[in-house]
Amino acid sequence: MRTLLLDTPFETEDADRFAFTSMVSAFDYDVVIWDPVGTSNKYEGAYRGEYRGRPAPTEAESVALLEALTRRKQEFTDFLGLGRSIIVIASPPQTIWVDTGKKDTSGTGRNQKVTRIVDDVDLLAAIPGQVSTVAGRGLELSPVSPTAASLWRETKDRWIYRCFLNEFPGAKLLVVAGTEKVVGSVDVSPDGGVLALLPEPWIPAEDDEVHGEDEELEEGSSDTDVAEGEDERFVDVPAQMIAWVRGLSLHDAEPVPAWAAVFKFTSEIQRQVELTRLERSIAKLATKVDTLKHEQAEDDRWKRLSFSSGAALEDQVRRAFEVLGFTVLEAQRGRSDLRLQWETERVVVEVKGLSRSAAEKNAAQLEKWVAEELVDGVKAKGVLVVNTWREKAPDQRETDFPDQMVPYATARGHCLLTSLQLLTVAREVSDGKTDAASAARAILATTGVFDGEASSLRREASAEAS
Repeated sequence: MRTLLLDTPFETEDADRFAFTSMVSAFDYDVVIWDPVGTSNKYEGAYRGEYRGRPAPTEAESVALLEALTRRKQEFTDFLGLGRSIIVIASPPQTIWVDTGKKDTSGTGRNQKVTRIVDDVDLLAAIPGQVSTVAGRGLELSPVSPTAASLWRETKDRWIYRCFLNEFPGAKLLVVAGTEKVVGSVDVSPDGGVLALLPEPWIPAEDDEVHGEDEELEEGSSDTDVAEGEDERFVDVPAQMIAWVRGLSLHDAEPVPAWAAVFKFTSEIQRQVELTRLERSIAKLATKVDTLKHEQAEDDRWKRLSFSSGAALEDQVRRAFEVLGFTVLEAQRGRSDLRLQWETERVVVEVKGLSRSAAEKNAAQLEKWVAEELVDGVKAKGVLVVNTWREKAPDQRETDFPDQMVPYATARGHCLLTSLQLLTVAREVSDGKTDAASAARAILATTGVFDGEASSLRREASAEAS
């Protein structure tokens, strides 16, 4: 098979080696093997720059690299569409700081300083599909797919993983032994194209000890015998990789005739019945999960009455009054937080989220809204809803309405209500424990502090929250 090696540190028989940035086209070949680390290493050197610990090539090199990244990604995508194979040596992110061509000038004369502007690119962006990796290095691998069987049989113990695959096209192929950490994957397209992300192949150097430093020669053997044994055990890992992807490509390359879809094994029929049953069960479970998530989200919104302030608190107070049967009227600019109607009675509501107790100024603000309605000829009931001590747990909160403000509010017919009390009442109505009309009348009939046994309501609200 015609093989193109791009920036790989190894060679194999009948393969051509070129740089990733070269103009050599992949379309003259059947298999491409690319090592992104090899490409990145080309930009390290004394005469080149560095930024944040990663290479920063020259302006000319940056232009060539960016052009190559765009060209190779499209080339790789089209290459797979032709039913050919690409092997990428899986690598951690290979960030290169490329020169944007822009410069920042500061100072004048001898003090003038020119700073070139760089931008980061990841070489892995050239791989077709979504790929995300994280650095990690080791030797202990294990196959998790039958697809890896032939490759693993020939090349076991000849791999070094240098990253984990968080996102990758296709299916898991290899993992770190004893874990679910993926270090190899393969994707075979309907066109027969194969995209494999494989660990780094270990190619023994000439001076590597294959037998181990302490292993002694067997009695009667010679240095020549051992040397011959080493030659027999030598594994051309790149050649095995090429043969493996070739087998995958051929396996899926032949078109399936129409009649083959009708012809079914008994095992296929039984499997389809089980798949249908499981898919229906999954659909039911998915519906149930969605329902439970919706209910949880609704409960989370109600909890805002225990800790929120501002618009979030106002919105949930509005929803609580709607549960009690109040009609929300159109808000008027510069008026109260809420304008409500219950039967024939108009209601204005001032909503506050506080880190301490309510104050007389809050009641004074409410009285202003009542007076504004009176200017329009409407007598309105004033209700002050305050989320007091909102930064504390409900069972740790202190006095909500100090003694000095209660007479002021009582004299003006205001109802003083905590958001925890409103939460408890609204939840009881929603659960059918309290009649909505009765709860609404109780609030409207209250002058001064709402008689809801605040400590008891706090305990109930705390229980709801837990």
